[in-house]
Amino acid sequence: KNYNSDNVLVSEIKNTYDYVEKEMKTGIIPYYKNGHNCKKTVCLDLSWIKAEYINKNIANCHLGFHFIQNMEEYYPSYCKSTAELMDYKIEKRAVGWAKLVKTERIDYLPLAINNIVEYTYNQVNKRIQKERKIIGNDVFETNYQYLGMSDYILFNLHNRISEIKKIESKKNGELLFSEQKTFKNIRPLAHIGAEVYMPEKFQYSKGTNEIETRQIITRMDDVGNPLEVMKADGTYISFIWGHHKTKLIAVVENCRISEIENLPLYGEIVSLTNKALTLSTKNMLLNKYNTLRTLLPEQSQISVLIHDLGIGVVTKIDANGKTMNYRYNTFGNLHEIRDTENNLLQQYFEFYKN
Repeated sequence: KNYNSDNVLVSEIKNTYDYVEKEMKTGIIPYYKNGHNCKKTVCLDLSWIKAEYINKNIANCHLGFHFIQNMEEYYPSYCKSTAELMDYKIEKRAVGWAKLVKTERIDYLPLAINNIVEYTYNQVNKRIQKERKIIGNDVFETNYQYLGMSDYILFNLHNRISEIKKIESKKNGELLFSEQKTFKNIRPLAHIGAEVYMPEKFQYSKGTNEIETRQIITRMDDVGNPLEVMKADGTYISFIWGHHKTKLIAVVENCRISEIENLPLYGEIVSLTNKALTLSTKNMLLNKYNTLRTLLPEQSQISVLIHDLGIGVVTKIDANGKTMNYRYNTFGNLHEIRDTENNLLQQYFEFYKN
């Protein structure tokens, strides 16, 4: 609830939840019938086996069945088939979740339009399947479709079930737009279960118009990082990845990756990012990026990020060659932004209380 300075209620938000609780089977707990296993240690008493002592917890000795003087007396009595010897019980766990099914905003100001948002969830991944928003007399709906077995019958994409493959937006039942992604297996020769599906094509349509391809990832590396993207106008954007393929270090517009990756500088830059960022390493990177800029096609523009792992981005060079250096305080928070000449561009202050 929100009140004004006169303590008058001006608006409030009401959330409605649906609580789902159930008992779920998580596995089985095997155990020996009567607490006895003919393979575990047994007790030797006066040269004769007294196995029932174990069951009754009367004795606790560990001489092992290989010390038994007369095995024929023991095995027929206690060694049975697995079904006779063992049993199991179901392991269960109470699970549940609170689903936000409705959010209602009420404004008490004159001419205010209240709105209600209702949510429906996908039962497989517990993500939002439909969002229905009511604003005045208008009803807006957004539907989400996720990846699943129906996409690739031969392969189980259980590791990507939260990936949205299609979005549709409607107003009063009329389709406004739709977006969708198609996926590609970047490990086509991998055995079943080792496939890696990554987004490849991004498409969009307005209203009921024919769907258009906005961009296609035409090259990826072996871990799924995009190396080259073709936009709708036919131009290309290339991406350079460093720090053992974990960080984006450069974006080159109007250039294909094949025009970069064969340059000796490409491998030298990537190799440098795999090392600790010392002042010497950083200066070498800056020099090599400046050289790379001169070797690119005339219409190309390159933007660069230099990372210090564990801290963050420490230097950014934009497409026009302008350099910004980021400095962090002892808590790891951004404190200053300075240009190449060390001029202060922006400063941040944080206050801490003990």
